[in-house]
Amino acid sequence: MFPTTCLCFLFFQFFASAASASTSSNDTLTTTGSINDGQIIVSTGNNYALGFFSPGNSSYRYVGIWFHKIPEITVVWVANRDNPLNDSSGVVSLALDGNLIISSSSDQRRPLWSTNVSVSDNTTVLKLLNSGNLVLYSGGGTSRTLWQSFDHPTNILLPKMKLRLDRRIGLNRVLTSWRSKDDPGRGIYSFGFDQRGSPQPFLDNGSTPVWRGGPWDGQRFSRSTQLAQSHIYSYAFVDTTDELYTVYDIYNSSIISPIVLDDSGALQWMTWVERNRRWIAFYSAPTDWCDYYGHCGVYASCRTDNTAECNCLPGFQPKSPTDWYLTEWSDGCVRKRPLGCDITGGGSGCIAWFGDLMDIRYFSDGGDDLYLRVDAAELAAQARKDKGFFHKKWEVIFTVCLVVGFLFFAVSACSLRKKRKDKNKRPLLDWRKRFEIIMGIDRDVLYLHEDSRLRIVHRDLKASNVLLNEEMIPKISDFGMARIFDGDQIQTNTKSGT
Repeated sequence: MFPTTCLCFLFFQFFASAASASTSSNDTLTTTGSINDGQIIVSTGNNYALGFFSPGNSSYRYVGIWFHKIPEITVVWVANRDNPLNDSSGVVSLALDGNLIISSSSDQRRPLWSTNVSVSDNTTVLKLLNSGNLVLYSGGGTSRTLWQSFDHPTNILLPKMKLRLDRRIGLNRVLTSWRSKDDPGRGIYSFGFDQRGSPQPFLDNGSTPVWRGGPWDGQRFSRSTQLAQSHIYSYAFVDTTDELYTVYDIYNSSIISPIVLDDSGALQWMTWVERNRRWIAFYSAPTDWCDYYGHCGVYASCRTDNTAECNCLPGFQPKSPTDWYLTEWSDGCVRKRPLGCDITGGGSGCIAWFGDLMDIRYFSDGGDDLYLRVDAAELAAQARKDKGFFHKKWEVIFTVCLVVGFLFFAVSACSLRKKRKDKNKRPLLDWRKRFEIIMGIDRDVLYLHEDSRLRIVHRDLKASNVLLNEEMIPKISDFGMARIFDGDQIQTNTKSGT
């Protein structure tokens, strides 16, 4: 349903009017010349031509630029896309004020279309470059650009042509689809940069997002995973205070490879294959249902390798379970339980510290937590270190519990033998009580290692150092071998037995 590579004719072609067109002697138009319907000018390298055409089955006449070397003529830019001529009386010329205009030969004083820029004199020159850019220069030369077609794209992006947001004047230059194959007027689909959140390209149907390219990750737009840098093409993303744009280029200039937004809302990167004499698309968006913006709603992810395309994120559940199981996922997901925290998480505030950290002190009690941003390798090393520390600590605790348990088992075994010999003695503790005593000792040892404000090293834990009260609750005692550490002390020295 959504092919990523296909053979197709997505461009808008015309034949009769172009076949009979005569070629001008050069790529330039001055104030003394004009281009009548049936005439064209061609760029120096014969890559592009400018002239009049009628798209598809339409009888209206438009002025556009197309690939000159391809027999199936493909229009890449249209000047008067919303103001066509009804007949073949059209003329392209430079007006007295220096602007490029399209008018009828019967009334050149009322142009149907104009570049409409401020010109200081009428010595302007129009030139069709071999890149496909139509440029209006001032002063009779090419030193100052007054206007260029690359700043006013229609539905096709060419190599070295910027998809651009001009922040200085607030102008967003986007691709806009044709209304149909017979009408190059502005359609309902557009493709350009959206500044909601991280800058990224969006394909919209009117004001409704259809697909997004994702933020730039340093090599490509993150949602366009198929478009990795290659030896055939390159593309870049530039984000400054003045402008925001993306641009691509083809290393081999003989390869014809435009990006097209067609009237159905498909965005395709096309290449002309001369051997087969046809267009192929090596990239297309959207390609599947997961490509469509918000297909699964909020707090849900979309996967094409699952039977169920949409899945709620961990900790979330469908907002409308009935609709969800009927594969109507647009309502998305909600939290299973609301978060039980305030904006500070119980703290009193937050301070961000940039630059070199100076005058830091460790407090054994009180103070504030300091979070550092470090390299991932450092985190991995610390995790291994902590894992080893906790592993050894629990080994010690487990060993202590094992020894104490063994001692009680030995004492119990001896008591059992004595009980068999002398049944008149008072009854021994049952096994449940003995287990509770062992667990009590375990909790005391854990407290010394984990929760005690003072650091205590016992060093002489044995059965005789465990005292029981009337309720058989164990308490660990000490007879000279334990040492108490201060909160900020890491070692001490003593002699055993003192």
